[in-house]
Amino acid sequence: MQLQEPLMKLTACPCMSGHTDKPSTSYFERAAPSGKGFRIDMHTHIMPPSLPDMSQFDDSSDDNEWINLRPHELYSSSKSNKESKKVDMYIGKRLFRTVEANCFDPETRIKEMNASGVSVQVLSTIPVLFSYDKPIKPASILARLLNDHISSVCRDHPNRFVGLATVPLQDVPAAVEELKRAKGLGLRGVEIGTEVNGRELDDLDMDPFWAACEELDMAVFVHPLGYELAKENKRWSRYWSAWLIGMPSETALALHAIISSAVLVRHPKLRFCFAHAGGAYLPLLGRIQHGYDCRPDLVAYKSEGVSPTQQVALAQRNIWIDSLVHDPDLLAYICKKIGPERVLMGSDYPFPLGEVPLPGQMISTDERVREFLSEEKREGMLWGNTVEFLGLHDMVSGWEQWTQAAEAVIKTASNKPLCLQNFVNNQFRQVCSPAGSVECFDPRTGRLLAHVPSSSPADVEQAVDAAAVAFPSWSRTPRHERARLLQRMADLIHENKDVFAVWESIDQGKTLARAAAEVDRAVTNFTYFSRFILHEEGVVRYVDGESPVMAYEHRSPVGVFGLITPWNMPLYLLTWKLAPCLAFGCTAVAKPSEVTSVTAFLLCEIVRRAGVPPGVVNMVFGKGAVAGSALVNSPRVRGVSFTGGLATGIRIRQDTAADVGKHMSLELGGKNPTLVFGDVDMGKAVPLAARAAFENSGQICLCGSRIYVHRSRYEEFLADFVGYVEKHYRCGETLGPVVSREHYSKIRAYLSLAESESATFSLGSVPERDPRGGYWIPPVVLTGLTQASAVVQEEMFGPVVTVSAFDTEEEAVALANDNANGLAAVVMTNDVSRMRRVGEQIDAGLVWANCWLVRELGTSFGGMKASGVGREGGLQSRDVFTNLRTVHVPLSW
Repeated sequence: MQLQEPLMKLTACPCMSGHTDKPSTSYFERAAPSGKGFRIDMHTHIMPPSLPDMSQFDDSSDDNEWINLRPHELYSSSKSNKESKKVDMYIGKRLFRTVEANCFDPETRIKEMNASGVSVQVLSTIPVLFSYDKPIKPASILARLLNDHISSVCRDHPNRFVGLATVPLQDVPAAVEELKRAKGLGLRGVEIGTEVNGRELDDLDMDPFWAACEELDMAVFVHPLGYELAKENKRWSRYWSAWLIGMPSETALALHAIISSAVLVRHPKLRFCFAHAGGAYLPLLGRIQHGYDCRPDLVAYKSEGVSPTQQVALAQRNIWIDSLVHDPDLLAYICKKIGPERVLMGSDYPFPLGEVPLPGQMISTDERVREFLSEEKREGMLWGNTVEFLGLHDMVSGWEQWTQAAEAVIKTASNKPLCLQNFVNNQFRQVCSPAGSVECFDPRTGRLLAHVPSSSPADVEQAVDAAAVAFPSWSRTPRHERARLLQRMADLIHENKDVFAVWESIDQGKTLARAAAEVDRAVTNFTYFSRFILHEEGVVRYVDGESPVMAYEHRSPVGVFGLITPWNMPLYLLTWKLAPCLAFGCTAVAKPSEVTSVTAFLLCEIVRRAGVPPGVVNMVFGKGAVAGSALVNSPRVRGVSFTGGLATGIRIRQDTAADVGKHMSLELGGKNPTLVFGDVDMGKAVPLAARAAFENSGQICLCGSRIYVHRSRYEEFLADFVGYVEKHYRCGETLGPVVSREHYSKIRAYLSLAESESATFSLGSVPERDPRGGYWIPPVVLTGLTQASAVVQEEMFGPVVTVSAFDTEEEAVALANDNANGLAAVVMTNDVSRMRRVGEQIDAGLVWANCWLVRELGTSFGGMKASGVGREGGLQSRDVFTNLRTVHVPLSW
């Protein structure tokens, strides 16, 4: 709860609302879970990016085949260090598999978690690294290395990862010692195999290990080792049988041994989770029970006469399984046998046999699952059951309590709205404006949420004064110190991610998962530019002649910069501008959208806590026509970076036309095309087009709101697309409200126009004139509109997409370019030549082929035509925030 103080300020500030009493501290105490949007993936694997040569620790005479990792080395964009994008895993001299970065790189995993809506991953090692068949000395060393790696990942990302240990079970005393060490590292449980060198899990020699698991309160995740089966019996080597049939069989044998033996009688506090839904055990339970009825002496000789089905019922407090069945009917059967409370969402990420790329999709969205599981039971599977299994209440409470705290504050806001203040010279200040404040409303409910200062030109000049005074010192601050402060800001945002995510979700209306992804990007923005400035490259050239001259480029910070950001991705886009501004030595006066200002306010506290000098970062709130205009027109503001609407961008250019030297970067939105060619796989094209259209309720300037489909696949695409959107984009679940009453009315006006032009509403309708209970607009899919329609031509910025047909590649390009905007485009085709041919003809600053919203921060961001002027990102951001001069120095005088 590191940011409790600024949250208190939200309601304690008396400057505009007249209220002085603070919210009760009970708002910030531990709260009961609410769970919406939270996902825990119980079954994921990770490994280190490299390992030492384990044979050097092996003193035995046996020719043991150790796992060794051989990274593929690629140069990073800075060309100053190498980074591994793939790793080859060898067993001895045999290539076992090649793994991608998501198998070992936490940042890659987090990006994919954000994209798929996973909040937390439970990390366990890749089973091939168990090394039960190896000598105990090197096996113990390997276990320590693996546990140190997983614990370091969890320590670096405490809100995203939970770790399970690996132990050398071929030697039970050594396994117990490593289990104790792993507990000290903060790991929550242990992953083990289904057997240990032929020794089953019910072997009495295992009892000290089970006792240690009970004593240390370490849960046990049981996972088979499939690749060994093919070595033992050639029958398993055909048709991928070892993995498809062998692994579930191995798990069933292990579960059968635990259930049928007296292990749980001797160790009643043990908690087991069996991978792959317990393998074949539960589907075979009827046969097992029948066998017991025939020969109980053979089936359950250690179970004290209790039948298998009774044992399953009695083991409810001990046995869990993951959800990895790939079959809703089988999941329904399993829930009947073991109960939905015993099922934990698990995906086997990042491997292809897992539920990827959307872990938990079957549980959360499959209609057949919804028929037999209530929302409460599905939420339990998606996160709550794993909290119980691993004892994660302390971890989840962080996310939960901030959700509850925010809701508690909002409930009081009906009489005491949140109250923001400007931030100047590292101090929160009241505004001078007699105009009072701007009222902001909760998009989900329509209730008054906040009073935002309505800053006057005088308030803006106070901030510009502070930035101008701070500039000389800040511009001379060494790069390594600026980099340190930027990284400190990144770390503080990361530490308070839950706070930012919850408030971003409340203030803007976006889903919590989307908000969390944007907070992660804010962290990345600061981290990227903190490193960029430490590895800059310049240009040096030589002029030959009688007196040779060295010519080199020198850059210096522009000065005070005005940063004006929109309401759709408040923190993400503010930090995208602020990070390079500070990195390159400028000072900032930021003016966030008056519609969504809460996370900008919280960011001010991050600035203070990071130790950024006073005046370097200043924040003024208010209306664009007043505060924004004063900032743009100030002669001491030497540059403006603006993201927003075309009309405002035009006004900024007009107002600054006489100030020729003022740096200008304007990103003005888009009306982006998505082209779907006839050779696509509809199973991939439809979800991608839907995501590009409806992410953040269509309120992203890069959304593909104009879809053009080759006529040969048009009807097929439209039917699949409508069905997919209807199923996967639901208000209150995966779709949030639009941001404000004004924006709701704007979208409604466009939909009314579409209705008057006889458009076909393939999905959705014109919403009611007066919204009730928030600004909710379900997704709309329109067909039958002409290319000239304003609905097709003008940026609507909402959950609305038009779908049209084309016949030729040339026509597709012409339709894509038939728009005043030129920000982004998506091209879907299996033809690589067409990807390049079409992509290079589209008038757009960003073109994605068979993907969307992928960004490498060193590449340029910006649009063509009416989508703006200037580019940002990497070297382009350097151009925005610095002045360039060429200095000529003779080599001799």
